[in-house]
Amino acid sequence: MSPQANAILQRLQRVDPLGLSECIRELLERDEALDDAAEIIKDRLQSGDYVLTDDLVRLLIKVRDAHLYELAREQLFQDRWALLALYQGGFPDPAIEDQLVEILYKTAEDDAEPARRAIAEAICDKGTVATIPVLEAIIYDLAPTQHTKKTIANALFDASGPNLDTLLAGIVAESRIEFIHTINQALEAVRERNTEQVTSFVEGASASPRETKLVANAHRELERARDKVKSDPTYALVCLRRG
Repeated sequence: MSPQANAILQRLQRVDPLGLSECIRELLERDEALDDAAEIIKDRLQSGDYVLTDDLVRLLIKVRDAHLYELAREQLFQDRWALLALYQGGFPDPAIEDQLVEILYKTAEDDAEPARRAIAEAICDKGTVATIPVLEAIIYDLAPTQHTKKTIANALFDASGPNLDTLLAGIVAESRIEFIHTINQALEAVRERNTEQVTSFVEGASASPRETKLVANAHRELERARDKVKSDPTYALVCLRRG
């Protein structure tokens, strides 16, 4: 350990909580003594000190310390952007993806919400097969609306000409179209990325709890399809595809 890193660690142990961030960032920039820093931060958290969420995320991506993560977990899960950064950094907790997918579904219809597209793009890069049912549901629910929003925006422009309302309507329409395109890309990427894993499972590889959950979900979707096949054939088809 360099003298500089040792000096920063000594400060990290003793500094006022407001100075923690500076010490953590210095060590991150040096990429040195980060495991030691994690031990100190665990003690600081347990003593009731507050550590900025962004600093926790950057440190966790580097050290992958399970105990530090558990201490900070409640704080991290209150910040969707923190979860997104952990997900993009490959932090190994499936609950992060589950929470991001839940946020994605709840914000899917909000064309002013920047997080929904950011989450969709992250799933495109990192998503597992567990994301497929929600991605397909979003496409089923929203794909028909993109043309409606575009038609409304065009009609407003034709009726009123360029003004703030027509500009906003056009932005909303484009946002919906781009979001649905991103969801389609994510769905395609997840399917392609997980083809080999799915094949090995079908051929008899041992199932993880996550894979077992997916199989149970498939059976539920098939049951829904059977129930709806006469009253709502379109919905039954969606269930079959999800299952």
